[in-house]
Amino acid sequence: MKAQGASTLGGQNIWFDEEVRRLNADGRGVLLGEFAGDDKIIVFTRHHYYVAGYELTHHFPEDTVRVEKYDPERVYSVTYFDEGLGFYYVKRFAAITNGGSQQEYLEADCRLVEVVDFERPVLRVTYQGANAARPADTVDVGEYIGVKSHKAKGKRITTYDVGALAFLEPEPADEEEIDEADLPDAGAGEGGGYEEEAGEVVKADLPDEVQSAGAEAAEPDVPGQDEAAEASIEAVAEAEAEPEKPVEIEIIRGEQLDLF
Repeated sequence: MKAQGASTLGGQNIWFDEEVRRLNADGRGVLLGEFAGDDKIIVFTRHHYYVAGYELTHHFPEDTVRVEKYDPERVYSVTYFDEGLGFYYVKRFAAITNGGSQQEYLEADCRLVEVVDFERPVLRVTYQGANAARPADTVDVGEYIGVKSHKAKGKRITTYDVGALAFLEPEPADEEEIDEADLPDAGAGEGGGYEEEAGEVVKADLPDEVQSAGAEAAEPDVPGQDEAAEASIEAVAEAEAEPEKPVEIEIIRGEQLDLF
């Protein structure tokens, strides 16, 4: 029986228990993934993030908001409210290790709203107050702002009075359905006009004059063709009517025959 937390590939499954803010290998809390060797975790607080090892004795800050396995290629999208300016902003960045030191991605007068790692983040914004009648907006964050440093200010989302904003959960990609009507007809040639039914190839609904013209083109009239065919048939009939003559075989003794 495989021990809890152990991996068949030699790694170790690690969980994060949000209630006590501790790592464990006993299956308590959120599974962070399988860890081995130099793998690391990334920890987000309300204003900082840092990268560290996955030791079970690791202590987490009280304002920890997100813990997961570190991936240097992962891009994070962050929404926040700037208390000094009075507007909501969005920013995107890839986290760096920098020796495990804490990196400030939000200034002290900024309030974190949400941080996600969606590949194609989409943000929904609703309004309130004088702008309550305004329809909700959907923002494609990947097109709205590029990936920059975590120190960058980001981009203001709107100047309207925001009631709420949240990233939409990504929908699973649907497999493209192939419409059989768009597929080429297996019974059609380059010129078209044929379709396959019940194991045979039949002509499609073409005008009568087109079908007759095709038949005439396929069988041109050759002068004397009918007479030649009749003569050939008569010759074959006469040959079949004649009795077969016995074949005489002459045996030559004492000599070898060269048959080939």
